[in-house]
Amino acid sequence: CKILKVKPGNLFVGNGSDEAINLIIRIFCREGDEIITLDPTYGMYKVSADINEVKTKSVQLNSKFQIDIAKTLKKITKKTRIIFVCSPNNPTGNIIRETDILKLCRKFNGITVVDEAYIEFTNKPLKVGKIIPDLIRIRTLSKAWGGAGIRIGYAISSPGIAEALNKIKTPYNVSLLDQKAAEKNLRNKKIMLGRKQEILKEREKITKKLRELKLEVYKSDANFILFKIPGAKEIQRKLKQQGIIIRDRSEMPLLQNCLRVSIGTKKENNLFLEKLEKCLEKVAFIDRDGVLIYEPQTDFQIDSLKKYKLLKGVSKALRKLRMYEYKLVMVSNQDGLGTKSFPKKDFQKVQRKLLEDLDIKFEKCFICPHTEKDNCECRKPKIGLVEEFLKETPINYKKSVMIGDRESDMEFARNVGVKGLKATTNSDSLLKIINRLLS
Repeated sequence: CKILKVKPGNLFVGNGSDEAINLIIRIFCREGDEIITLDPTYGMYKVSADINEVKTKSVQLNSKFQIDIAKTLKKITKKTRIIFVCSPNNPTGNIIRETDILKLCRKFNGITVVDEAYIEFTNKPLKVGKIIPDLIRIRTLSKAWGGAGIRIGYAISSPGIAEALNKIKTPYNVSLLDQKAAEKNLRNKKIMLGRKQEILKEREKITKKLRELKLEVYKSDANFILFKIPGAKEIQRKLKQQGIIIRDRSEMPLLQNCLRVSIGTKKENNLFLEKLEKCLEKVAFIDRDGVLIYEPQTDFQIDSLKKYKLLKGVSKALRKLRMYEYKLVMVSNQDGLGTKSFPKKDFQKVQRKLLEDLDIKFEKCFICPHTEKDNCECRKPKIGLVEEFLKETPINYKKSVMIGDRESDMEFARNVGVKGLKATTNSDSLLKIINRLLS
């Protein structure tokens, strides 16, 4: 009460905050009533509602993971008894605007529950402030206070609601041992604040490192980070095989290809970052003409086998890349491919011959058939040709490269976000470039 600046009559202490969630539903709902959850969010609200035969209505948060007030108010019916708000939200990590929460309280003739399990990790003061009659705040000692094992949660509310919660709880719901452990934790606020600062520092470090890997990272006010990565399920599986356990949140609304990682010790965090980077694919985007095969400097077209000539050192260079676990992706502009002057079948003969001679797997071969005047989205240096590949592939942008002999290839590299390596047209420079890259 001293920490929160509330009176004892405003407090309910339970066996974890999950007990408070269950009791609130039991007090205010009857079979056939409804609660509203703002998704994506913590799953226990629906679990408790299901147990009590109460219907759950889901309203999606907006694209910034904030409350869509208009949409939420439209979902309210005569049977709606409770709206659950998680702030900071689990699993997105962001704080929900207090003004929106208060607006819900004013416009909703029911109970608004704000789950503040992660509130200590924000810059928001721990004191509660004014008690609002139809607003219940739930908190826990499991997160910042480091007391997950002692299962202590609490609700802050008006005296009438706190009294009702205490009336229907089971006797001796919090053991004496748990009470003593909780008292010890609460007397050591300095330890909690010191631990919090370490977590916030590590959170900032991990956020920065993930962004350096060109991953989309969502701002967090909690002790975890949500980030988006192509092939999230496979990445999570690979990390699990290496003893790194993180949460896959891809199946939740708005969170396609999203993973959630909790902030651990410095050693644990460094291991996670190291293993994650190893799960990302190193990709070598490679131009074809002038880099892999000889490109005539008169018509710049290799439209027959007579013109075909594999450049020196190419096979050895590509085998080295494969040996170092690079995925090979061919990206080539072929002006006018498919026209009378450059039939598709002539190109395909050359392409087949090249792949047969190399006998090396290319993950993808992207060919743009347009000319510059077509102003298409797939012609290098634009990246339309590889856009889907980039969305689907967890790429290690720090170690991936684009190798080409034109300035448009280097601009393509910048547009993709990888290092550009300039080859000399129609030379053996590819092998030299690869040797330098891998040295």
